[in-house]
Amino acid sequence: CVNLSSAYSSPTDIVIGSSSSWGPVDDGRIKPDLVAPGGLTSFSTPVVSGTVLLLQQAFHNLNSKYMLASSVKGVLCHTAFEAGSFIGPDYKFGWGMVNAEEAGLFIKNNGVSTLLVEDTLMDQDTSHFYFYSDAANSSVTLTLVWTDKEGTPVTLDYTPNNLNNRTAMLVNDLDMVFYELCDGTLKYPYTLDYNNPANAPVKQINNVDNIEMIEESNLGVGWYGVRITHKGNLQDSKQVFSLLMSGLKIPNYWNSHKWSDGDPDGTPQHLAILE
Repeated sequence: CVNLSSAYSSPTDIVIGSSSSWGPVDDGRIKPDLVAPGGLTSFSTPVVSGTVLLLQQAFHNLNSKYMLASSVKGVLCHTAFEAGSFIGPDYKFGWGMVNAEEAGLFIKNNGVSTLLVEDTLMDQDTSHFYFYSDAANSSVTLTLVWTDKEGTPVTLDYTPNNLNNRTAMLVNDLDMVFYELCDGTLKYPYTLDYNNPANAPVKQINNVDNIEMIEESNLGVGWYGVRITHKGNLQDSKQVFSLLMSGLKIPNYWNSHKWSDGDPDGTPQHLAILE
């Protein structure tokens, strides 16, 4: 739980509660995912629960269906108030403090200025998404979330190694990268170092979390790609995921199969790589 020293205007306004605990967990996953106002966790928990219920109702009113659990988590993390001493996630505040208003606006603007895609990655396959930036110095935020399969806990024998076992618990380990089609330079998601938990996140392949976020700014005009892959073999031969995007042109995006709404505005410079 967190307390606000005043109405939110900067990350320093969010103060962690004295009774709160934080991560990382043994394998380095970011915990908590989010924080919320409340003197104690028994007060902050219903804030998050109530927000989830309202967001599901809002989504259902607009789409006649409910979001996947991964989508709800994604919307909350994607739109959270920044908290902590550096940009990106940390082990004290997770992805930030719940921002119900921004989460609701994300849902309201889905397909107009934001995008939520619920899709399935098949074993040994790759999912591609392409977006257009029509303004110089634009920014993008991308969030990939999936509900992982049940893992196998390590055997606990109370030795120092097992009490702090660093074995990754992910079963289906998805990866997301972002790149400009013209130069192909890959941009990676935030990743924290569980051996140095107070450090700022770096941007590299993430091997432990089932939520990945990429934030990039100062983009030029042109086409950009998002590639979603996986390591090893997918359990059950597939993994459902949620992809969230804000900042680039909507609604005409390419999702590996077709354009979302007719032809794109303008011709991609490298149309041949759009499968």
